[in-house]
Amino acid sequence: MPVLEDLKFDIDIDLILRVSGYGKDRDPPKKFIDSASEMRDLCQKLARPKVVYETYGISGLDEGLVKINGTELKGKVLINVLRGSERAIVFVGTLGPKLDEEVNRLSSEGEILLSATLDTIGALALGLSSLDFYKKVLVTEAESTDFALTPSFGPGECKWDITEQRVIFDLVDATSIGVKMNESYLMLPKKSRSGIMGIGPKDRISKATPCDLCDRKDCPGRDMLEIMRSHDEI
Repeated sequence: MPVLEDLKFDIDIDLILRVSGYGKDRDPPKKFIDSASEMRDLCQKLARPKVVYETYGISGLDEGLVKINGTELKGKVLINVLRGSERAIVFVGTLGPKLDEEVNRLSSEGEILLSATLDTIGALALGLSSLDFYKKVLVTEAESTDFALTPSFGPGECKWDITEQRVIFDLVDATSIGVKMNESYLMLPKKSRSGIMGIGPKDRISKATPCDLCDRKDCPGRDMLEIMRSHDEI
């Protein structure tokens, strides 16, 4: 299975401030700006983005099920995301364990602001490295055949049951990049992400993001996605 390691996540202070709730009507204190700058540099040193993925044909897309490689995935939003696709890319990505370890260390030592800031920056790094993975896969797997990619979608996002994580782990070797799943179907290291995106003819695949297809409006994930996409359009 292919593993990509050369993934970028350029984070500027403005992006951190926006995600942290600062903007035109709310100026950040200097202490927070200093902490954000320090933790951004630390994140650059600690994070090691990797993604393992595999491409499969989609053999069925009906009756509430997506059928891939002899396995079945459930989810109304997933079906709508993959509608019009001929193949699916299943992936697991991570920033590695060192970032989690430092967040926990800072918290245990009472450095709550630094710990929370580093955790937020880690979430941004995971999101931006996922966007870079998307761009690379778009070139290698889709554009050469005049196909396009759908947005990605993962278990636990937008009403897709987190228990479907076990199917993702059946389809890709997450352990090859050091990612494990616990008994609650959550991934370790914590700064990891899994999901599926479809490949198909440009005029047939869905262009809608999972957020477009979800009726939940008060979602912090939706807010972060919109901020990151405006920061780095794809």
